[in-house]
Amino acid sequence: MEAQVPKPNRLPSHKTLEVENRSPCGEDCFILPFNATGPDSWSAQEVELFLIAYGYAPDTLACDLAVICRKPCREVLSTEIIIQ
Repeated sequence: MEAQVPKPNRLPSHKTLEVENRSPCGEDCFILPFNATGPDSWSAQEVELFLIAYGYAPDTLACDLAVICRKPCREVLSTEIIIQ
């Protein structure tokens, strides 16, 4: 079964308020309008690292998880939405 890429700028509800008062982390930040991209080019190790980081801190914003995973936060957000 192939995962569907969610619509852009859809956030888990508990994170919506945090994003409203946050500046973008860069020009590729998920807060900015974009075309949705999925984690297609992630290796198994990168996915595992994301799952571990997300498992310890599920309320962390994609911008912060992106630093840990060394991936663009847009991809991190797409991955987060897919696994929920």
